[in-house]
Amino acid sequence: MMRSLSCLAALMLLLGCSGADEKKDEGAEGVGVKIQTAGKMNQGGKPAGVEVERGDMNADGRPDVWKYTKEVPDPGAPGSTKPLVVKKEADLNFDGKKDVFIEYDDEIVTHEAFDFDYDGRVDQENFYKESKISEKRVFAPGTNKVFIWKYFEEGTLSRVRQDDNGDGIADRCEEWFKGQRLVRKGRDTNKDGECDDWENVR
Repeated sequence: MMRSLSCLAALMLLLGCSGADEKKDEGAEGVGVKIQTAGKMNQGGKPAGVEVERGDMNADGRPDVWKYTKEVPDPGAPGSTKPLVVKKEADLNFDGKKDVFIEYDDEIVTHEAFDFDYDGRVDQENFYKESKISEKRVFAPGTNKVFIWKYFEEGTLSRVRQDDNGDGIADRCEEWFKGQRLVRKGRDTNKDGECDDWENVR
């Protein structure tokens, strides 16, 4: 996992790097490789009006970094437009499959999805509100099922929910104080999706 995270950090820097072999392609459709993201298959298409810059970081002749932009009015130059980043993607291990998906709203990150083990399935998703993380979803290995949900308030961990049996319903709960201290934990004993048996943690 640490190796994957290190590779991820390096590629994230390269995503914004202009020193790579980049090509603009108004009709790009990715590499036609399917990957699981949020439980659905994404074939690498792009919306109309979006341009794609593709980079080849390992010089093997195949793209492994994609940056999607659209033209928007430039408030600093009336009558002109400027490119606005809407999405970035990366193939971390250069196998032709995308492993990182990052979406933006006004160039602020709103959603991330990562395939850390390169099996073609998303392992983790992050959601952001006002530039701060609001929710993190962790998928059970080798599945498309979320088994850990982490919720944040103002970017700080506040609640954790975990599904132990794969039915999509949380079986265990945790409540955190300012993301630093676990204050209580609970179990869902009647399988209604809400923890009812709580224990304070000192």
